[in-house]
Amino acid sequence: MRKRRGRRRGANRGAMLGISAVVAVLLVSLTFQSRSLMAKNSAYEQKEAELEQQLEAEMKRTEEISGLEEYMKTDEYVEKIARDKLGLVYPDEILIKPEE
Repeated sequence: MRKRRGRRRGANRGAMLGISAVVAVLLVSLTFQSRSLMAKNSAYEQKEAELEQQLEAEMKRTEEISGLEEYMKTDEYVEKIARDKLGLVYPDEILIKPEE
């Protein structure tokens, strides 16, 4: 009977060592994967910050374009374009051109 007990303990030790080895391998694997995920997360957070900055810049640009659109609807803008591009003047104005 004594031999049977000895065999059981030896068999249990082998199984326990095998299970411990598997657990250790899994733990190491999870550690490396968590480091990889942390690096990816950091990269994604940096990308998110960049995209938010781009979004703010585009919002400002949209506001500028809206302001320009409102300015283009005014008589002041029409008059400026008529003077600059078409060379129009008021009837009582005298146009002096520089010599070339």
